[in-house]
Amino acid sequence: NMLGERTCLHLGRVQLVPTTVTMGVEDAGSTTNVLPNGLDVTCPIPRDMHDMIAVYVPQLLEEVIPLLAEEGITFESLS
Repeated sequence: NMLGERTCLHLGRVQLVPTTVTMGVEDAGSTTNVLPNGLDVTCPIPRDMHDMIAVYVPQLLEEVIPLLAEEGITFESLS
């Protein structure tokens, strides 16, 4: 019952290296470092998706958590 588009959104990761845009621009002799390390954005997998995986393919959940963590993809707080 999981939409492919929704699954892809939560498995996606956007990484941008520092550039003049992400680092800020020099303005009147001073530099504003907006994002000095660039940009790294992930979308945690929500609780309802976690629950569906746990119910329908629990063995997959056990295997996938450490693999996703290596890629910076996490699950929303399960508390």
